[in-house]
Amino acid sequence: MHVTSNHKIVGLSPTTPINLNKDMTTMLMVDEEKQYIWDKTFIQIARLMAEHSTCTRKKVGAVLVKDNRIVSTGYNGTPRGLKHCYEIFTPDKISKPNYYEEHGKFSQKYEVHAEQNCIIFAGKVFTSCEGCTLYTTLSTCRDCAKLVVASGISRVVYDELYDRDQEGINLLELMGIQVDHFVDKGDNA
Repeated sequence: MHVTSNHKIVGLSPTTPINLNKDMTTMLMVDEEKQYIWDKTFIQIARLMAEHSTCTRKKVGAVLVKDNRIVSTGYNGTPRGLKHCYEIFTPDKISKPNYYEEHGKFSQKYEVHAEQNCIIFAGKVFTSCEGCTLYTTLSTCRDCAKLVVASGISRVVYDELYDRDQEGINLLELMGIQVDHFVDKGDNA
């Protein structure tokens, strides 16, 4: 069924009964279900990317997608040439009471977030982020949100809400970027 600009249904005879509201609702449900399946696929890939993270506190993965094709991937860690988080925060240091404070200082100074790595890699291979969807295992922080806005990404889908602040989500929404929290429906979808 195709609707032309003057709203006539093409391909049907004038006597064919049609319930436009029901047909449109069905088409929207099919589109929503397809989108859910794609979202689930790319969130699962972001989760796999997170496994490569070298951070001892939070492993985060990201996938940048355009037209249901992966453009770039990323995970959080240090830039090439620096010691990794796990090399500094060994199990004996993680058990110390000041671990979170010390790790926070280290992370702010040296770690690159998954979203940042994803956007940076897209730039390194001359791929535009314009109109892309960013899938991430953790909702974006304020700094990553600024990069998302500046790069032209149009939608962000996150798996888990960042526990320390939601300023990133607020900025994205303020700038008109669609933000969706992925909720897994289980194996039935």
